[in-house]
Amino acid sequence: MGPPPPPLWRAARLLRLLGYVALAVLVAFVGSAIYFAAHARPSIDPGSDSAVLVASNSTVEITVGLNLSNPGAYAITGVGISAQVRLPDGGLAARGGSPIVTVAPGSTATVPVHIWMALNAESDLLLTHDVHLVESFWANATFASLFTLQVNDTQNRSWGAPFYQFNATPGTPVPEANGTVLVPVTMSWQDSAPFGETGSLLLQVLSSSHAVCGTSTVPVDVAAGGPADLSTAFYLSGSCDPSGGTVVATFTGNGLDYTFPPEAIP
Repeated sequence: MGPPPPPLWRAARLLRLLGYVALAVLVAFVGSAIYFAAHARPSIDPGSDSAVLVASNSTVEITVGLNLSNPGAYAITGVGISAQVRLPDGGLAARGGSPIVTVAPGSTATVPVHIWMALNAESDLLLTHDVHLVESFWANATFASLFTLQVNDTQNRSWGAPFYQFNATPGTPVPEANGTVLVPVTMSWQDSAPFGETGSLLLQVLSSSHAVCGTSTVPVDVAAGGPADLSTAFYLSGSCDPSGGTVVATFTGNGLDYTFPPEAIP
């Protein structure tokens, strides 16, 4: 029997064995990560939580709780969901996003996505018309600290307008015995939005030459989903002829500030 191998040779052999083990572990890790990335794809599903709040400057904040599932055996890190909302004609109505989160393996995380939508971005469409919007969500994330994954989802949202079918209807001017002219105005609409309306309507009667003949302020307090049926009357001086003129209504309150298209006086 020869002399035992020198210590340096034994150390080198041990290092080679450890290298083979580490390589085998790395290959197994990468292989399993590739398998789960290909067969256990994460997905975005609509959650049950949704809130709509009126912010300032006629902007609505929509918060959607999306369920991001990770059926794989490795964590998904750096997940930030982006969102867009488009009108029926494809026009962009809103953008939004979520905080950065990590989804543990074999679990589902509810990610809050905040979307800001300007109600006056497309004329008066979102204020006075019930429409179907298209929400698109997507996220780029890192899977098993190795691969970049893209997750996306598209869903429809029914939007209820706060001033659905708004009308400020002026009546026929009626001369009064004292020389003034009575112009009655009735206002009606349906609050189809998930929030109520508290504020005031400023109404102006304009002559055919756009001179202001009179103004009136009507308080507004309509519950979410409720109807509105209001009226007011103008007694105008004889020097301002409202015939051929218009009535212009402006709502202010709840963070909303909007002037509706003028209504013609018969």
